[in-house]
Amino acid sequence: MKPRLILPVAALLFAATGVAAGVRADGDANPGGNHRTEHGSHPSSGHGPDYGPHPGSGHGPDYGGQQQRAIKSLSEDDIAQLQQGKGWGMAKPAELNGYPGPSHALALAAEIGLSEAQQVALAQLFQTMQAQAIAAGQRFIASEQALEQAFRQRRVAPESLRALLAASAEARAQLRYVHLDAHLTTAVLLSPQQRALYNQRRGYHSGAGIIIPIEPLS
Repeated sequence: MKPRLILPVAALLFAATGVAAGVRADGDANPGGNHRTEHGSHPSSGHGPDYGPHPGSGHGPDYGGQQQRAIKSLSEDDIAQLQQGKGWGMAKPAELNGYPGPSHALALAAEIGLSEAQQVALAQLFQTMQAQAIAAGQRFIASEQALEQAFRQRRVAPESLRALLAASAEARAQLRYVHLDAHLTTAVLLSPQQRALYNQRRGYHSGAGIIIPIEPLS
């Protein structure tokens, strides 16, 4: 009976090996998947032009429909957030490294034990930040509009392009500074324990470096 069992077992092993190879070839050709994010989705994933490859296409990102935008580099949602002084994902380096934001800290006032004085200070900080962010956002929108018009009207030259990009970069940097600076101030206003609670409630507490005191910078 043994000679008759060898061939079936060998055949099964060969078939299983072939199936596994096929799975690797088809399913793991792109480990982790290729998740495209449309520019203009919520800033929790960060904002910026979609330069990534489009799944199922070897021809780069798919901008279909975006040619109808008033400003090609900004979606309607992007513009709305900038005009309202929203975060637009600008403060992630601070937020995810233990420097809370004033708005979210106020929303968690009871859970992290904010005093009345802290709440007043954070409310004033948020109002100032929002006003500055709206102004900086408007400048950034205007700079992107100028870049849009230059290409739309076919009046772009290397030197003028450099100037347009420099204006946009400066406006964006100022916008980012406004948001990140507010996080710096918020961190100083909170105690190490409050910052630790903040990160726990926000869902990204790592336990590393969160309760280290953060002193005002000169």
